[in-house]
Amino acid sequence: MSITSWAHRRLWSRRVVTAFKLLTTGQFISLFKRLRLFILNRLNRKKPPKYSEWRKKWVQIEGRRREKILNYIDRLEHKPSFTFLISLEKTQTELLEKTITCLINQLYPNWVLHISCSKNTDALLIDTVEKFKDTRINITSSESRNFGDWICQLELGIILNEVALFAVVESTLLHEEALVVYSDHDHISANGEYIDPYMKPDWNPDLLKATNYFFPFVLFHNSLWGNFSIQQNNLHELSLSATKNLKAKEILHISSVLATVQVSDSKTHLLPQIKKIKETIPNPLPLVSILIPTKNQGLMLERCLNSLRGKTDYSNFEVIVIDHESTEKKALEVLKRFNEEPDNHLLSFSGSFNFSSMMNHASSKASGEILLLLNNDTEVIESNWLKEMVTQVVRPEVGVVGAMLFFANGNIQHAGINPGVDGFMGHSHKNWPGDTPGYFGRLLIPHEVAAVTGACLAVEKENWNLVGGFDENLAVAYNDVDFCFKIRKNNLRVILTPLAHLIHHESVSRGFDDSPRKQDRLLKELSIIRDKWGDFIHEDPAYNPNLGFEFGGFHLADRPRKIPSWLIKQE
Repeated sequence: MSITSWAHRRLWSRRVVTAFKLLTTGQFISLFKRLRLFILNRLNRKKPPKYSEWRKKWVQIEGRRREKILNYIDRLEHKPSFTFLISLEKTQTELLEKTITCLINQLYPNWVLHISCSKNTDALLIDTVEKFKDTRINITSSESRNFGDWICQLELGIILNEVALFAVVESTLLHEEALVVYSDHDHISANGEYIDPYMKPDWNPDLLKATNYFFPFVLFHNSLWGNFSIQQNNLHELSLSATKNLKAKEILHISSVLATVQVSDSKTHLLPQIKKIKETIPNPLPLVSILIPTKNQGLMLERCLNSLRGKTDYSNFEVIVIDHESTEKKALEVLKRFNEEPDNHLLSFSGSFNFSSMMNHASSKASGEILLLLNNDTEVIESNWLKEMVTQVVRPEVGVVGAMLFFANGNIQHAGINPGVDGFMGHSHKNWPGDTPGYFGRLLIPHEVAAVTGACLAVEKENWNLVGGFDENLAVAYNDVDFCFKIRKNNLRVILTPLAHLIHHESVSRGFDDSPRKQDRLLKELSIIRDKWGDFIHEDPAYNPNLGFEFGGFHLADRPRKIPSWLIKQE
């Protein structure tokens, strides 16, 4: 089964639950609207494009474009040089031939290949190389080589797209500060079928720490090469070493499929190798102020508070509940008991509901070094959740941390926010099964995202004050997104940690936004955030422009949002 097909496994169960809630609560107009929209979507629905067809249009090039690329190369005043390094422990002539052939077929010709091998290499290797009669290929057992402008350690059997080197040359001319370059890649099965493209994010240091998403085609500028050992054959360690002190603008992602990895038909390749990263939690533990807004819904609030106190293994926290004019008998009973317990604080909020105002008010009363915003319709399910969030948020380069949230049926509700998915600001991996590793293992790794939901959001109070808290013009929607954008504008990262798990009984507390009044408010707040942020809304460090926004995300887009120059006129 393809990795992206997981997204639809249990989608029907979620739809049934939603319809049942609307039916049992008497929201018949909302139910009718949703059924009508669902039917129209089904009638007009397009399936995600097949990769074999998508590849022909957006990866392969035809003769006319090939000639234009060659003419472009001829006109270059400076032609950067490339050095490829291959290490052989044994002779694998078939794989070596494929790699050499793809290099010889490059439209950009200024490259050399060094093949390292033992002194006792058998004659088959020499025969294989001599068959190509190409002076750019050298067999050596020595590490003293003359390196070109760009150096690439290439794994045996990797096949490069014929435009790969040209793409690097053209891209680095536009981004002269680049010192490391990597690209997207796909796979080819034993029967020759191109499958499972890996459309990667832009520079995402937390992702790279745990998995080598740069693989298989990454190039290092010559000026970096002296900073780490040439003997370092582990490409992951090499990438970590090379990027350790670089700025984001010095690491260039070319969002095009420039390399192909050969795999068996088992498709076990879909989950890349993951290295567990252990971050250090502070000692002593910093005080965390957990801010929970609420109104009525006593049973739900009670469940949230009981799980918080009963299932959290982090010892140093206070809870601040902000009550918005509750009148329900059960809610008043829960709030009374809550206020009588130590390390609990009850605040009152009056007037129209304004989540941003409630959070700003509560933050001013909080004693903690860390603020944790938590919806009253959440429920703790794993004891280590707060330790995981604190461990991430105290890192100096991190501004905001979000948790992975689940629906009551076990499917994923939230794993970061991707601008554009599901219309606007969709939740990553929404409705995927709770046990999925995510798109190429992403949900096994803390990683940078565009934004996270305020339903469970951690931030150091110092950074909260730095950006001025929540924008009170955004009373209900997009205040969390706006806050994350402000954090990123201050050169701090927004991290989703899939190691912190909670249930989010979404829409229980506020209901569904289907009334004309709520829709008008939503449109107004949407207009505010669009006017405020402009094109920055579309900058997503976690989502590739080759991926579409329909079908819950992580499917190929019919048309990439960023089309490489060599394909623009080929449509």
